[in-house]
Amino acid sequence: ALRAQLAEREARTELERSRVTELSKANAVMRGSLDALADAPDEALYIERTLVALNEQAGARKTYLFRCSATDSVLHLLGSAEGGVFSPEGQAGDPPLFKRGHFLPPLVLREMMSSGMPVWRRFDAATAPQTYCPDILDWHVRLSNAANAKQALMVGRRCVGVVAMVFDHAEPLTPAQQELQCALC
Repeated sequence: ALRAQLAEREARTELERSRVTELSKANAVMRGSLDALADAPDEALYIERTLVALNEQAGARKTYLFRCSATDSVLHLLGSAEGGVFSPEGQAGDPPLFKRGHFLPPLVLREMMSSGMPVWRRFDAATAPQTYCPDILDWHVRLSNAANAKQALMVGRRCVGVVAMVFDHAEPLTPAQQELQCALC
């Protein structure tokens, strides 16, 4: 009984250490984000630095920032981050609709707005045709994406943008990573 209690206490202690480490990393990223805001000569550079930080912190393959049109919920690409590099036009090989604008599905928007957290979806080519348009489906298959996450950027009750990330692994973000993503967004 004593060994079981000690093992349980040791497991809790290790879990707490892990949580402290995650929070420490999150605090460092937040500090970096605030420093970037203070040091950036303009908003564009701040957005660039923050998108690169989001991409790196989440371990995403690629991260995209879309502005949401107020009148018709069309998403317009503002830039992407991959491998520590920001591109205002997106990446070569991105779906054409990323560059020309596309509608944010109302169901996805409602899910993002209601959860307040990144919406995580595993990508399964067998079931994807029902949920993805052909351009996006082909792109996910070509890149071997395993999952994606979307986070609504809200001003009051209005969605003004979306951060979308794609991953080469199917494991969801940890709660600490999710909290940091929300804070950075």
